Amino acid sequence: MRTSPQLHTRFAPTPSGYLHLGNVYNFILNRLLAKISGGTTLLRIDDNDDARSNPVFLNNIFETLDFLSLDYETGPSGVEDFQKNWSQVLRREHYAKALQQLSNSQKLFACQCSRSQLAASGEQNKYNGTCENVGIALDQPDVAWRIKVPQGTQIIIHDLIMGETKLEIDRTPGSFIVRRKDDIAAYQISSLVDDIHFGINAIARGSDLLESTAQQMFLAKHLGFEPFSKTHFWHHPLLSDQDNNKLSKSAGSLALKTLQEKGTSVAFIYQSFGKWLGIQQIEKLKNFQDLLKIFQESKNSNLPIFTSANNLKPNSQN
Repeated sequence: MRTSPQLHTRFAPTPSGYLHLGNVYNFILNRLLAKISGGTTLLRIDDNDDARSNPVFLNNIFETLDFLSLDYETGPSGVEDFQKNWSQVLRREHYAKALQQLSNSQKLFACQCSRSQLAASGEQNKYNGTCENVGIALDQPDVAWRIKVPQGTQIIIHDLIMGETKLEIDRTPGSFIVRRKDDIAAYQISSLVDDIHFGINAIARGSDLLESTAQQMFLAKHLGFEPFSKTHFWHHPLLSDQDNNKLSKSAGSLALKTLQEKGTSVAFIYQSFGKWLGIQQIEKLKNFQDLLKIFQESKNSNLPIFTSANNLKPNSQN
């Protein structure tokens, strides 16, 4: 199967814990979308948050990709190459430039609220606007920067799994943080700037990041990042544990490393992925090349996620 246009995807793990099956499935899906379209994949490791970055978990990312035999066209070859040439810390000036652009256009305000203060306000998952009209200087110490989200702001995401989805981001989350109190750009800024910088035009991510996508689309509009509005999105279902909670590195969900230590094979991982995706003939799956071959030669290309990929048009509005 060959799609048009070519899809340029990315793996974007955070080195904050051992990777779990949800991360692995996302890696495989992004690589598959790129390969069936004749596109490329970037390995982008999100280490901009120093407090969450751990060298042990950084190494685990490369070990996991090696175990799965997943390759990529762009990105670091290993830990040393990453630290020298690919760390997000090296791109912080790009994030600062985007923040300055928002500041110059009067889109930002300073907020000194603590998490406990916000929690005490009784507004769950929404900023209550405490500091929006106070006039705190942006260069004052120990303040976060938030972008103003006007009342009635609605973002429409044309998702290739979930269909057209409308999010009222003035209600949730409201005016959101773009720079933290420690002067580090928030995830929404760093992720967006990197996707533009590396020419990413297809993003498969968990459905729990739908709100993040809406925030990034809002930012892209105000930064003039038009290519992001044309990005193809797949917000896929999340994997859950035995208690029906989503898998999470921070919560200590069962790591692939633990499964490997128990003797879990690469074939089992790919067969499990195939079952999750609804593929027939999963017993034929031993590695990524088997997976790709099945999609190239069988009716599995009619699965909804790949049928939608096959029907993509260049520069479609997403």
